[in-house]
Amino acid sequence: MHYALCRALGKLEGMPRAAVIYDIACQFNVHFGARVSRSDYLKFSDTIQIIWGIGLFHIHGHQDVCLSRYSPDLIPGIGKVDGEVLETLWSQLNEICGSTRSMTAAHRQEVLNDHMLDSNRKKMLNIIQSLSRKYIQALQASEVAEEGYRNLTANANQSLITRWVVQAEEAQTRCFADVTAMDIFDVQLQRAPTRAEMQLQLAEDPAQPSSVRGVASWLSLGLKIEELQSRIAGLGQANDALHNIRIDLGHRSFLYRTAVRQAKHSQHKKSRVWDAVHQVNTALNVHTAIYRRCHKAMIALGASSVLLQRYQELKEEHLQSKTIEIDPSVTGTRGENLPWFWTMNADLQAGNWMSEFLQVKFHRVKANVDRCTEEVALLKMEMRWMANFFQHHSDKWRRFAAEAEAKQDVGRNALSLHIAFA
Repeated sequence: MHYALCRALGKLEGMPRAAVIYDIACQFNVHFGARVSRSDYLKFSDTIQIIWGIGLFHIHGHQDVCLSRYSPDLIPGIGKVDGEVLETLWSQLNEICGSTRSMTAAHRQEVLNDHMLDSNRKKMLNIIQSLSRKYIQALQASEVAEEGYRNLTANANQSLITRWVVQAEEAQTRCFADVTAMDIFDVQLQRAPTRAEMQLQLAEDPAQPSSVRGVASWLSLGLKIEELQSRIAGLGQANDALHNIRIDLGHRSFLYRTAVRQAKHSQHKKSRVWDAVHQVNTALNVHTAIYRRCHKAMIALGASSVLLQRYQELKEEHLQSKTIEIDPSVTGTRGENLPWFWTMNADLQAGNWMSEFLQVKFHRVKANVDRCTEEVALLKMEMRWMANFFQHHSDKWRRFAAEAEAKQDVGRNALSLHIAFA
């Protein structure tokens, strides 16, 4: 492996950096530099910076820290990794494995080579349709990723977002020398004000008129103050309800993953687990009803469009439990977006689990936007490379045909023209 990697890196003379994705990169890279420096036969350019990664097919079987340190989704400049080339061909080669069991080693190698060459030719013939399909998918994925990022940052603390962006950029710059720089998910924030805190604020800072008013003015001012108090208290009650909804959804998702799935073979355990799930559902229904009543009260009190955009309608599909709510690193969720109430500034709670969850989610969403943007740019370049590649080979075989015609080599001329126009 060391020899093969050094030979590959040796062909990248002049390149500033290279991404090496290997199943056990977290262990392989520890002594890679020392082994290369001690060997007389292993060498490559010292100017190349190596950033190590682990394929998404394997990284979820590693330790939790490997996800943030070696995930291709967090490596800048590589776009979306579209599988691992050899492993994506297993499904095709598995269809012929039965027929090769009784073959000799030479016969088996010849058959496998024949199928691999046929697979490569099919890729060449279908590359236009494949790139077109991938480009459309990349554009759609980029739109979804950008929408998720806008929803996440629209009502968030912009100074905090700026600090997280700077942290991510610094970590991605330092990770070439120190991969632990990617461990940056430790921000703590203050939670949104609850109803009790809002009432305390009103009690400590009552509205005082600056001059003597008439009875009608006092009554009008009192009504305005009462309406303002109702609005502020309603916002605090809505924040409380959303906070409890998030806790209930996270608790239910946790029960589904850790208890329900583990109790499928025991009727006794299954009954107890589902009793706990029903209790969480009952609490969730109560908190949902409270928020919906607060939302209707906001509309009745004439809340602004900005406020209603922040406190949106709570729909049934928003209350579905998903694994991403309790584990943002689970496989298959890198393109999913959370419902709107997970991305409010009010969601940045003082609790460790909530602040850490939202910081991890922000970095994942931001990285997803960057990788989607890079994927679109890379596909545009790949389309240009494809056209240049075909034009290069067409010109090459036209040149061969001209040389064969000059030598009056009819067979070679016919073959060259056939390949040039094929």
